[in-house]
Amino acid sequence: MLTLKGRTVVSVGLGAAGAMELMAEGMNVVMFTHSPDLQRAYEEEMGRTLGRDFVHEHLMVFGEGWVDKDDRCILGLEESYKRFGSVDCVVAFTGGPGKIQSIEEITVEDINTNVPYLTASAFNFTKHALPYLRQSKAGRVVYFTTTEAQTGGMNSGMVDSIARGAVLSLTYNMARRLAPDKITVNAISVGPFDKKMSSWANEPNKPDPYQIVDQVPLKRVATQQDVAYALHYLLSEEADFITGQVINLNGGLFMG
Repeated sequence: MLTLKGRTVVSVGLGAAGAMELMAEGMNVVMFTHSPDLQRAYEEEMGRTLGRDFVHEHLMVFGEGWVDKDDRCILGLEESYKRFGSVDCVVAFTGGPGKIQSIEEITVEDINTNVPYLTASAFNFTKHALPYLRQSKAGRVVYFTTTEAQTGGMNSGMVDSIARGAVLSLTYNMARRLAPDKITVNAISVGPFDKKMSSWANEPNKPDPYQIVDQVPLKRVATQQDVAYALHYLLSEEADFITGQVINLNGGLFMG
């Protein structure tokens, strides 16, 4: 039995499956979002599955939740603490589908925009959460990246691959610096993944995970539930001696 009960996770980019997995084990979940439509969809889906009263008790959705903006990030964390009495875990899954471009098409502006977007928002979220994490008996930080960071972007865009690699570096740096505070920092590196996010349906040039399923030794793509299970473990109190690690959730596409 992995201990989550009574603790609070603040998150950006966490899907409904991940939130429900954590709430079902008694965790309080705060979801930062800046999409009203996504907010309603989350609340409706979770209410149908777990019951509206239960979701109302354990879920807080913070609108206008721009974690790369200091004022909004600080306010959201303050509201989370007021609502639940603690902030024990930070989960950051930032970024959208990587745009596939040739080297000749990539500009300096593409790199200067996308690399900071993925790393700076996750860094800022963690930085402002530190006063709360340091009070927790089991502070946890989990960043999400993708296998493209480790494979040279063979199935995704080059800029996205560079940015995802920077998230790994952020993980190692944060783990080293926060270890004296007994706060663990790890990453989940996701391979081909069916995100089932309607907001990405019209994204141009987005990779199709099913096009490379034959490259995956386990011959399928990841589901949101696969991600939820891995996250469940890393946030648990039992994962106390794991830090600076990357969980490769990719069906064997990258082994290392």
